[in-house]
Amino acid sequence: MKVLMFKDSEIWSIFKILAAILHAGNIKYIVKSVDNVESVEIRDTFEIEKVAKLLSINKELLVNALISRSVMIGVERIVSYLTAEETVNVRDIFVKAVYHRLFLHILEKINETINGVRKEGSQNNTISILDIFGFEN
Repeated sequence: MKVLMFKDSEIWSIFKILAAILHAGNIKYIVKSVDNVESVEIRDTFEIEKVAKLLSINKELLVNALISRSVMIGVERIVSYLTAEETVNVRDIFVKAVYHRLFLHILEKINETINGVRKEGSQNNTISILDIFGFEN
Protein backbone atom coordinates (compact mmCIF):
# COMPACT_ATOMS: atom_id res chain seq x y z
CA MET A 1 0.00 0.00 0.00
CA LYS A 2 2.94 2.30 0.59
CA VAL A 3 4.00 1.79 -3.05
CA LEU A 4 0.58 3.09 -4.05
CA MET A 5 1.18 6.24 -1.97
CA PHE A 6 -1.29 5.44 0.80
CA LYS A 7 -0.56 7.46 3.93
CA ASP A 8 -0.16 5.62 7.23
CA SER A 9 -3.43 7.14 8.44
CA GLU A 10 -5.24 5.86 5.31
CA ILE A 11 -3.81 2.37 5.76
CA TRP A 12 -4.87 2.36 9.40
CA SER A 13 -8.39 3.52 8.43
CA ILE A 14 -8.67 0.77 5.81
CA PHE A 15 -7.68 -1.87 8.36
CA LYS A 16 -10.19 -0.47 10.86
CA ILE A 17 -12.97 -0.61 8.27
CA LEU A 18 -12.04 -4.18 7.31
CA ALA A 19 -12.05 -5.18 10.99
CA ALA A 20 -15.47 -3.55 11.40
CA ILE A 21 -16.78 -5.50 8.41
CA LEU A 22 -15.57 -8.77 9.93
CA HIS A 23 -17.08 -7.96 13.32
CA ALA A 24 -20.38 -6.89 11.72
CA GLY A 25 -20.62 -10.28 10.04
CA ASN A 26 -20.52 -11.84 13.53
CA ILE A 27 -23.53 -9.89 14.84
CA LYS A 28 -26.18 -12.39 15.93
CA TYR A 29 -29.79 -11.76 16.87
CA ILE A 30 -32.28 -13.29 19.28
CA VAL A 31 -36.02 -13.33 18.70
CA LYS A 32 -38.28 -12.34 21.57
CA SER A 33 -42.03 -12.34 21.75
CA VAL A 34 -43.77 -9.69 23.83
CA ASP A 35 -47.58 -9.74 23.88
CA ASN A 36 -47.56 -11.99 20.79
CA VAL A 37 -45.45 -9.45 18.91
CA GLU A 38 -42.10 -10.64 17.59
CA SER A 39 -39.13 -8.42 18.30
CA VAL A 40 -35.45 -8.88 17.61
CA GLU A 41 -32.52 -7.91 19.79
CA ILE A 42 -28.80 -8.18 19.30
CA ARG A 43 -27.60 -11.26 21.20
CA ASP A 44 -24.20 -10.04 22.36
CA THR A 45 -23.25 -6.38 22.42
CA PHE A 46 -19.50 -7.07 22.06
CA GLU A 47 -19.58 -7.19 18.24
CA ILE A 48 -21.84 -4.16 17.83
CA GLU A 49 -19.67 -2.15 20.24
CA LYS A 50 -16.56 -3.10 18.26
CA VAL A 51 -18.18 -2.14 14.94
CA ALA A 52 -19.38 1.20 16.30
CA LYS A 53 -15.98 1.99 17.79
CA LEU A 54 -14.05 0.98 14.65
CA LEU A 55 -16.33 3.06 12.40
CA SER A 56 -16.51 5.93 14.91
CA ILE A 57 -20.31 5.92 14.97
CA ASN A 58 -22.87 5.98 17.76
CA LYS A 59 -23.68 2.46 19.00
CA GLU A 60 -27.37 3.16 19.65
CA LEU A 61 -27.86 4.62 16.18
CA LEU A 62 -26.19 1.57 14.65
CA VAL A 63 -28.36 -0.82 16.68
CA ASN A 64 -31.51 1.06 15.67
CA ALA A 65 -30.46 1.03 12.02
CA LEU A 66 -29.95 -2.75 12.15
CA ILE A 67 -33.16 -3.75 13.95
CA SER A 68 -35.76 -1.13 12.97
CA ARG A 69 -37.00 1.10 10.20
CA SER A 70 -38.50 4.53 10.56
CA VAL A 71 -40.75 6.44 8.21
CA MET A 72 -41.78 10.09 8.36
CA ILE A 73 -45.49 10.56 7.78
CA GLY A 74 -46.14 14.27 7.78
CA VAL A 75 -44.39 15.51 10.90
CA GLU A 76 -44.66 12.20 12.75
CA ARG A 77 -41.97 9.50 12.75
CA ILE A 78 -43.28 5.92 12.74
CA VAL A 79 -40.82 3.25 13.93
CA SER A 80 -41.39 -0.42 13.19
CA TYR A 81 -39.14 -3.27 14.18
CA LEU A 82 -37.78 -5.74 11.68
CA THR A 83 -38.30 -9.49 11.70
CA ALA A 84 -35.40 -11.85 12.37
CA GLU A 85 -34.93 -12.52 8.65
CA GLU A 86 -35.06 -8.82 7.80
CA THR A 87 -32.43 -7.96 10.43
CA VAL A 88 -30.02 -10.50 8.95
CA ASN A 89 -30.63 -9.05 5.48
CA VAL A 90 -30.11 -5.48 6.72
CA ARG A 91 -26.85 -6.49 8.44
CA ASP A 92 -25.60 -8.16 5.26
CA ILE A 93 -26.60 -5.17 3.10
CA PHE A 94 -24.81 -2.84 5.53
CA VAL A 95 -21.63 -4.94 5.36
CA LYS A 96 -21.75 -5.12 1.56
CA ALA A 97 -22.30 -1.36 1.26
CA VAL A 98 -19.37 -0.53 3.54
CA TYR A 99 -17.13 -2.98 1.69
CA HIS A 100 -18.24 -1.59 -1.69
CA ARG A 101 -17.42 2.00 -0.67
CA LEU A 102 -14.04 0.92 0.71
CA PHE A 103 -13.25 -0.97 -2.49
CA LEU A 104 -14.16 2.04 -4.65
CA HIS A 105 -12.02 4.30 -2.47
CA ILE A 106 -9.00 2.00 -2.81
CA LEU A 107 -9.54 1.69 -6.57
CA GLU A 108 -9.77 5.48 -6.90
CA LYS A 109 -6.55 5.92 -4.93
CA ILE A 110 -4.76 3.35 -7.13
CA ASN A 111 -5.95 5.14 -10.28
CA GLU A 112 -4.77 8.50 -8.90
CA THR A 113 -1.35 7.02 -8.17
CA ILE A 114 -1.06 5.41 -11.61
CA ASN A 115 -2.03 8.61 -13.41
CA GLY A 116 -0.12 11.09 -11.29
CA VAL A 117 -0.97 14.66 -12.17
CA ARG A 118 -3.32 14.63 -15.13
CA LYS A 119 -2.46 16.75 -18.13
CA GLU A 120 -5.31 18.05 -20.19
CA GLY A 121 -5.84 15.93 -23.30
CA SER A 122 -3.55 13.14 -22.10
CA GLN A 123 -4.58 9.52 -22.05
CA ASN A 124 -5.06 8.01 -18.61
CA ASN A 125 -4.22 4.55 -17.37
CA THR A 126 -6.90 3.11 -15.12
CA ILE A 127 -7.84 -0.06 -13.36
CA SER A 128 -11.46 -1.01 -13.91
CA ILE A 129 -13.58 -3.92 -12.80
CA LEU A 130 -15.71 -5.89 -15.24
CA ASP A 131 -18.49 -7.74 -13.48
CA ILE A 132 -20.52 -9.98 -15.76
CA PHE A 133 -23.69 -11.39 -14.23
CA GLY A 134 -23.69 -15.16 -13.96
CA PHE A 135 -19.94 -15.74 -13.62
CA GLU A 136 -20.01 -15.85 -9.80
CA ASN A 137 -20.63 -19.59 -9.59
